[in-house]
Amino acid sequence: MLTRFIFSTLLFTLPLPLLARDLNETETNTLLSNIASANKGRASLQTDFKEVKTLKLVRDPIVSEGTLWLKLPNQFKKEQRSGSGSTYICDGKEFWIYYPVFKKAECYPLGHEKKIDESLAAVTAGFDLVQLKEIYNVSASEEANGWKLQLVPRKSSLRRNMKELVLSLSKEFEIESANVSLPKDGKLLTTFRNHKHGAISDSVFKFNPPLGTEITRPLDRTSR
Repeated sequence: MLTRFIFSTLLFTLPLPLLARDLNETETNTLLSNIASANKGRASLQTDFKEVKTLKLVRDPIVSEGTLWLKLPNQFKKEQRSGSGSTYICDGKEFWIYYPVFKKAECYPLGHEKKIDESLAAVTAGFDLVQLKEIYNVSASEEANGWKLQLVPRKSSLRRNMKELVLSLSKEFEIESANVSLPKDGKLLTTFRNHKHGAISDSVFKFNPPLGTEITRPLDRTSR
């Protein structure tokens, strides 16, 4: 399913510090409010990532590295420099997946498939951190070096693709890592470094297919 593919390619972790203290509901709400205040000046993000995907039926972990650009509320670009070398890019209107090895690209218009829209919203919420409680049941703890957020999707349609998302935050509320529990005991562990919050041009999120790229639009019924 595309929605499961989105989660397995766009989401993210690192082992968490010891000495955790679970927060009660009031403290959790205060923490989320503080995060929202801190993020008012962080409408964009550029960060390098390393992700390790572990699947039950695959012997060796799948490792990839690259760069992620994010511009709230709904623009992002994930470019892999290793592994498959694929690029995932969304300008808020269309979501593209580009496979350079096969010279193929898939395009999914937003606003036409509810499950895709919900999946993308759940992914960006993991970075936005403002709309978390609309999409997830949230619990939190204070760690030795920051905070941990444990997120369980509210909707059953999302839980079929992701059991749980655990975010590790610094004391300054920067996302340092994410731990995604996938169906069938899969794990997607991603760490982030070199955070930058400068302005990002909208052109970064526009996909221009290289010459010779085969383009398919799976949701376009006229092309079937």
